[in-house]
Amino acid sequence: MIADPRNRRPGLELLELHARTLFTHDAAGRLVAINEPRARQAPRFFLAWTARGAIWRVRCDLPPALETRLGELVSADVGTDDRERWPVCVPAVRAALAEHAPVDDGHESGPAYCFPDAIEERAGAIAVTAENAHVLQRWLPEWLPDVSAQLPIMTVLVEGAAVAVCACSRLPGEATEAGVETHPAFRGRGYAAIATAAWARAMRDRGVVPLYSTDWRNLASQRVAAKLNLLRYGASLSIE
Repeated sequence: MIADPRNRRPGLELLELHARTLFTHDAAGRLVAINEPRARQAPRFFLAWTARGAIWRVRCDLPPALETRLGELVSADVGTDDRERWPVCVPAVRAALAEHAPVDDGHESGPAYCFPDAIEERAGAIAVTAENAHVLQRWLPEWLPDVSAQLPIMTVLVEGAAVAVCACSRLPGEATEAGVETHPAFRGRGYAAIATAAWARAMRDRGVVPLYSTDWRNLASQRVAAKLNLLRYGASLSIE
């Protein structure tokens, strides 16, 4: 029987870990930047929720009055609709943010997963290092800069070329997030699941908690989560 990591991190701990992994924070707990080498500016508002409750964050440059207002809106109602996807407070949050500055038409939102205690070892993945980085050149050259970070990058090869890759999409601390890509010509063959399982095992070996989140619209990514028996612990939403 697979032990559920959610039982070891009761309540909102996994949501807090998720937020700390995605973003850097100031001393007051407000968002500063996306936790990646380029350190792009964080969204103005972040909300993460589970059946056990919700957490929220605002960017450090928002006026205190707006921060207070947003807190009131979230505290008043973070229930979700039947799909358990959209907290009902979101329209009011967007309206409050729009009074401060224009709000983007869309927003990033999707489920968040953790890995089970036992991560199935799937044959076929290799680690990408400086010595064999050329395997990325044919199909996935945009991942070449990640090799210099010397963090685990796992890939699946077809005829000597990398066709699927999993690496850290956030700078590792206590945890990190999976960044996964399969070249379009090779999708639907299970390669992403193989690479992701190997990456998660490599992160565990380093003492780092592997996490996996995606967008509600990315059904292929959700299928990868299902293949790996990942455990959904909540969902999150970002608004700029």
